[in-house]
Amino acid sequence: LRTSLDRLRKEYERVKHLKPDEIGRAAIPSPAKLTDKLAARTESVISALDDQGRWVEHRRHGNPAWRDMIRSVTFIRNVNTLSDYVEATRLNKD
Repeated sequence: LRTSLDRLRKEYERVKHLKPDEIGRAAIPSPAKLTDKLAARTESVISALDDQGRWVEHRRHGNPAWRDMIRSVTFIRNVNTLSDYVEATRLNKD
């Protein structure tokens, strides 16, 4: 969580002095590129799915007992990876 806050703070500092017409351009991310690293991450994300298609982690949460859970941070990171891969492979076909 701390690194996310630091990243958001840096992004805020970067854009807070931009003019309105500059903000839209600053917010548009560059397209994903199909690299060996992205392909490997995508393969890892897909192989981490359980037999029901979930990213389940066995963790402690709020008490000493272990339990299976789906963490939103993991879900978001993995969906972003899959989205980048889809974007990169579609751009690679054009």
